[in-house]
Amino acid sequence: MKDQKRKLSNSTTESPRRSKRVRKDGAPQQDDNVSSNHKVHFLRAPTEEEDAWVSLPILEMMDSVQMCDENLKFECVAGTVWINEEKAFVVRVSECLFLTHFQNLDLSEIDLTDVAMEDIPRTYASFLANRFGISPKSIETFPVPLEDVCPKHQSDLTVVPEQMMEFCHFKLTSFTEYKPGCTDNINHLVLAEAKACELLMKNPHPSIAKYWGCHVINGEIRALCFGDYIMSLHDRLATGVSLDAKRCLKSIRDGILHMHSLGLMHNNINPYSIVMDASDNPVIIDFDSCTRKGEKIVKGVWYPDSYIKNAKTGSPKNDFYALKKLEEYMSGHEEAVE
Repeated sequence: MKDQKRKLSNSTTESPRRSKRVRKDGAPQQDDNVSSNHKVHFLRAPTEEEDAWVSLPILEMMDSVQMCDENLKFECVAGTVWINEEKAFVVRVSECLFLTHFQNLDLSEIDLTDVAMEDIPRTYASFLANRFGISPKSIETFPVPLEDVCPKHQSDLTVVPEQMMEFCHFKLTSFTEYKPGCTDNINHLVLAEAKACELLMKNPHPSIAKYWGCHVINGEIRALCFGDYIMSLHDRLATGVSLDAKRCLKSIRDGILHMHSLGLMHNNINPYSIVMDASDNPVIIDFDSCTRKGEKIVKGVWYPDSYIKNAKTGSPKNDFYALKKLEEYMSGHEEAVE
């Protein structure tokens, strides 16, 4: 799952374009109340055919990311597009695009009149190619079965309190990592992370992110909700402002030891999985690589040079090795500032 802050809204406000009426089968609109000589017909109950009218689909970009290989070499820009918050498809563009331009496209500009539901991804890809002047061959789209990505909510998992949603950081389920036909479905990762966070919520620690619960839609976990933090450790060091590295590393180590005492291995400690709170204290986030000791690590993408090569199972060694690399990373930044 990739992080993205957004306020989820139940607003039903629609643009004039979205309020048009179209047929499910894409047939052109006919006005049965006005004849060719403008005489008005009497009102009657709609036929089954007329009852096929539906509003135009509403598209929304939910998450987007620039994907790189383990050597940080560009692979593609990827995003998830939701259709009426009910169906989703992933788009991947192998040509370089500014991520902000990709994220901020006004999808209401796409004319979906007479477009069948299954043809929407193709229409979106055509719109994207025309807007950015890129080859259609560089654009790949594919549908994402929700059951492969969004696990069913279980009764032992906390649902985020509605009154807290405005103040939470939503870690949305990352559809962009979905691979068609892959047996390691993302829903298993999401559920495992939710259970790890549930345990951490019941056993809080100042160096562990505050977890508020799952955001559930139609019985499915769509996001995990955390306290909102200022910036990543990477960004904090990039400011060049002095930071007590010794105190910072001790706080991170304390958080790691707390997780180990609960039987949890983080397995992905790096400058981006540490954030800073309002008091400039480090906090551990990103528990989607978290396992019990000896369990297989399913999510295999880590920050370069922050993990033991060929590590396949959860172990305290993974976290202490990463902590040592983090110390070297921070030391390098201190020398650069001096």
